[in-house]
Amino acid sequence: MNTKKRIGPLKQAIEKVAETKQKLDCKLEEVRQQVMQNCKRCREVVSEREEEILTQVNNIYRMKSKTLEIQLDELEMMLGNLNSSIDFTESLLRHGNEAEVMLVKKQMTQRLQDLNNTKLEYLPLEDDLIDYTFSADEFRKAIEHIGEVKVYHAYPPYCFATGVGIHRAKSGLEAVFLVTTKDRMNEIYSGKGEPISVEIAPPEGDPVPSK
Repeated sequence: MNTKKRIGPLKQAIEKVAETKQKLDCKLEEVRQQVMQNCKRCREVVSEREEEILTQVNNIYRMKSKTLEIQLDELEMMLGNLNSSIDFTESLLRHGNEAEVMLVKKQMTQRLQDLNNTKLEYLPLEDDLIDYTFSADEFRKAIEHIGEVKVYHAYPPYCFATGVGIHRAKSGLEAVFLVTTKDRMNEIYSGKGEPISVEIAPPEGDPVPSK
């Protein structure tokens, strides 16, 4: 008879374990979806930040490049004017006669003087510096906030509560009691920040909300 009596509890245990396994399978998929969705969003945020940084880099480059291009054009134009005027003057002095030299002497002197008086900046008006800094440590710390996977070591079937609040609780008054948590090995577990929820079920009536 004692052997047969174990059949009922065994069937109930099998149903309970199978039900828990099914819930675990569902929970696996649920958590996997949450992780993938959140990580996808994080990748999108990183991609958006990448575009922002690249835009900043491109804007800075265009500003610096434009300044240097304008300066380069001015310097090359001045060099061309100087070479042209010098070549013309030297050619005239070598091959021209006195009348030709006297005819253009005043104009060439004024032109050379104007070129000499033109103020130019010989040093680059911009530098080649575009710095980008990246802190791997700070980024690693930020990644840690994506989320974390938690498992709870306290096993509710082995946990219990004691204290006056368990036996003499009154509606509207604070009830004080002590919850002892145990793990799956039926050993006392300190909890380490694991949450505890309380469901108040009076002998008669519906469950009472707790805070």
